[in-house]
Amino acid sequence: MATKISFHAPIKSIAFCGSSNIAALFENNVKLASTTTGTHFATFEMNQYSTDVHGCDDFLYVANRKEWVFWTCEPSKCSR
Repeated sequence: MATKISFHAPIKSIAFCGSSNIAALFENNVKLASTTTGTHFATFEMNQYSTDVHGCDDFLYVANRKEWVFWTCEPSKCSR
């Protein structure tokens, strides 16, 4: 089952923790989509074995085998 999380602010940067192999994004079916309607700026769609997905206004932490962190602001200005 896919997990979708939408953000209502522009994404400034995306940082990766753990494996940073960009090909792994496609292996885990991670998608980033944006809209022009003004309702939201980005949607992360996760389709993975792990359902341990946490989000807030500043960042999205995806706890899977690769331990990725997706930020919606500069990592130095965000707290975990």
